[in-house]
Amino acid sequence: LFTYTIPVLWAIAAATMIVGNITALVQTHLKRLLAYSSIAQMGYVLSALIAVKQGGAPAVMFYLAAYAVMDLGAFGTVALLSPERSELDSIDEYRGLGYTHPWTGALLTVCLLSLAGLPPTIGFFGKIFIFKSILQAGFPVLAVLGIITAIISVFFYLNVIVTLYMRAEVAPAETARPGTFGAVVSGCILTIVIVLGIIPSPLFSLIEELLYTFNI
Repeated sequence: LFTYTIPVLWAIAAATMIVGNITALVQTHLKRLLAYSSIAQMGYVLSALIAVKQGGAPAVMFYLAAYAVMDLGAFGTVALLSPERSELDSIDEYRGLGYTHPWTGALLTVCLLSLAGLPPTIGFFGKIFIFKSILQAGFPVLAVLGIITAIISVFFYLNVIVTLYMRAEVAPAETARPGTFGAVVSGCILTIVIVLGIIPSPLFSLIEELLYTFNI
């Protein structure tokens, strides 16, 4: 049964990666950009699902764990910066916030770099494991398509990062200041994304051990 579903999964994964990334490329609102990029991220997961029988399960689980952390950091940053009665939405409203909110800006920057799959972040190894599993399963076209769409995503993620560190031409938008709890959580996420982007083997080995234990 799984063999017959492979063409369907292949087509859905390809369409999801292409549509998600291209649609995110033209967004001018950060939450919409993150939403469409989330669709694309699920396309990478679907790609690796095709390779589950060839040992792709650890890659899928690693990427899901990585995605959960970096997406929590990205959306969490938007929530931390947004005032109580409103919400920062337009990407242009983030202009210069990397200077006025250095730690929160750093968290958003690192999470965006991780979502783009750039080193030294957990997202880099997440995509490496994904594409490696797809190639080992014998789907080079899908792997190449995934790499191309990942390159496309770099442009819209970097656009947000550049905006963060551009000097505001007018008074910056009203923002909130994260409390102690928000600062602690942000620090934990930032640490996880970077540390596991340098030494991913402990998490990957743990996932392999758990999958073996539960015979998955």
